[in-house]
Amino acid sequence: MANGKRFDRRKLTAACWWFPLGTVIRVVNLENGKSVVVTITDRGPNHRLNRVLDLSEAAAEQLDYVGRGLTRVFFSPVVTLETQQAELDVHWTQPPSNEASGVYERGQSEQPKE
Repeated sequence: MANGKRFDRRKLTAACWWFPLGTVIRVVNLENGKSVVVTITDRGPNHRLNRVLDLSEAAAEQLDYVGRGLTRVFFSPVVTLETQQAELDVHWTQPPSNEASGVYERGQSEQPKE
């Protein structure tokens, strides 16, 4: 395979010219709505075949089209996000003092000036 590893038909892999090697994509069978997530591990299929994606046998089994050989699918990359912990400023986490809190006892508020 193009990524240097041996092909294993039992793994959820695919071959495609349109995505970089290592890209994770979701493939949806348009006939039955079943989907599978695969990793692009190789280049192909041959341009003369008028196809854009080759799936491993394991992926084809999950999409339920092994006996037919070909099926119409929709595929798109799976977006992954890396999150990180937010840093909090201690100034915002300390409770305010009574003077600055705006808490007044009854009768202490100023009378409006006329």
